[in-house]
Amino acid sequence: FEPTTLILGRQQILNYYGYDYLGNPTGTNISFNDFFTATDATTGRKTRPVAPNKPIYVAGYLQDQFTYKDIICRFGVRFDSYDANTKVLNDPYSIAGYYTVSEFENIESPYTAGKASEYIRPSNIGDDFVVYVNENSPDASIVGFRDSKEQWYTADGLPVNNPNELGGVILPALRGFSSSENDPQGDNYDPDLAFSDYTPTVIVMPRIAFSFPISDKANFYANYDILAQRPPDATLATPMTYFNFREIATRAGSGGYINNPNLRSQRTINYEVGFQQELNKFSAIKLSLMYREERDLIQLREYILAYPISYTSYGNDDFSTTKSFKLEYDLRGNSGKVKNVRVLANYTLQFADGTGSSPTSSAGVAAQELKYIFPLNFDQRHTFFLNIDYRYKSGKDYNGPKIYGKKDSSGTAKSIDILSNTGLNLSFNANSGRPYTRKEIPGGIGTSFPNRNTEGGINGARVPWNFRVDLKIDKSFTIGEKSKNPVNVNVYFRVQNLLNTRNVLGVYAVTGSPIDDGFLTTEGSPGIALLESSALAYEMLYGLRMNDPFNISKPRRMFLGARFTF
Repeated sequence: FEPTTLILGRQQILNYYGYDYLGNPTGTNISFNDFFTATDATTGRKTRPVAPNKPIYVAGYLQDQFTYKDIICRFGVRFDSYDANTKVLNDPYSIAGYYTVSEFENIESPYTAGKASEYIRPSNIGDDFVVYVNENSPDASIVGFRDSKEQWYTADGLPVNNPNELGGVILPALRGFSSSENDPQGDNYDPDLAFSDYTPTVIVMPRIAFSFPISDKANFYANYDILAQRPPDATLATPMTYFNFREIATRAGSGGYINNPNLRSQRTINYEVGFQQELNKFSAIKLSLMYREERDLIQLREYILAYPISYTSYGNDDFSTTKSFKLEYDLRGNSGKVKNVRVLANYTLQFADGTGSSPTSSAGVAAQELKYIFPLNFDQRHTFFLNIDYRYKSGKDYNGPKIYGKKDSSGTAKSIDILSNTGLNLSFNANSGRPYTRKEIPGGIGTSFPNRNTEGGINGARVPWNFRVDLKIDKSFTIGEKSKNPVNVNVYFRVQNLLNTRNVLGVYAVTGSPIDDGFLTTEGSPGIALLESSALAYEMLYGLRMNDPFNISKPRRMFLGARFTF
């Protein structure tokens, strides 16, 4: 076999990078262009090597902290640089080279058969605009233009909302008239006309924090910082991706989206202000307000009338905002009746909205390029948390029950601190349900019928509240306390979901139930007709399939263990 046959088209057998088609590592001396140009010295056939994926990350951080008139100041800055270190498309609307307006009008352009040289450009069309024609030949006629901001224009320079308004057949004025020149599978395809090096990005992220006392029992603080994350998804696109561009784009409806190595880093901007107040010698209260904004989030988008085919890829098109208020009470018993108790209780109110919860959450509207603001999947409006820890210390601080042995010759009975270094911890968690999008007509698991007709808004419904109690009992002691290398041991018994609460974590979009998607029970559902024509076993097996373990929280679980430190 030769490599082109093995990697070609819909029946692609091999997929590789960093290796050749025989499984031999290629090393770092292979370039992006070698896939299209490298040939075997003996046979003259293309060897199709694919360079390794070798992005470059560089980061640095500086920080200083000082006190000025009782104000604690912290200033820092972080620098992050990301380089995909590969070739990316010059224009996501074309995988072949094309002429801009100024190049198209040049007398040396192949489009000079009485067309381009005589064309009078509208005054609002710039030199760097893309020219669109009705056919790939010297006799082509101009049908429109597109600028760098993806605004489309007619041949007369009138802006339009959709490229489909320019005609049934439009394509950029390509630099070649044969498929051998314009198709990545062609022998004369020149990747330098369509690709260029990724432009590294440098993000400067300042961090500023202030903390200062308002009185001897109160403190105010504020901070601001920027965080960056390298693109976590959909960045690997090799020359083989573009070689089979048509076939992958055709499969996009079933999840075969085109990856985009030209993605930027995602950024998060945080603002927080807070206030702490001492209530007494062993307890305090804390209030905080937080605002977080995420930019350049990755989301699907469609490139309509791209050359050679419309396709769906990823872009930095989403954003989200999270606003929250947190009230916290902290009790640290150190004297009196609360000497052994630690209590931490807090309540959080949160609003998380944006245009996408994940890189594929807008797949249904990618073609329309519509952006909606809606509650994100992780928008948990109300969260309550309570942790109670009751613990006995050791030595002279021990104040728990004791066992007394026989008295010695002096009349003193030796005592044993039976609960020394022993503690009991209870945690209570309660939170409102997260959102989901309600549907009217069920699609059915494993069928070709998708859920249809959104009822209400996107993420307009909520799953029920959740509640969970966890318990932990532990005791610490030392083995070989008087030796040079003592071993500290912590033995624990932990119970998760102590009350065996059946919390609903996920539901089916039509019924709002965690165990029934409505496919066999909802009026008008195609599943009713299937049920009437199928055996009884179909209903039973379908019911088993509905019991998704991820829709219900895990039952009560008990753990007995020990932890050793030395």
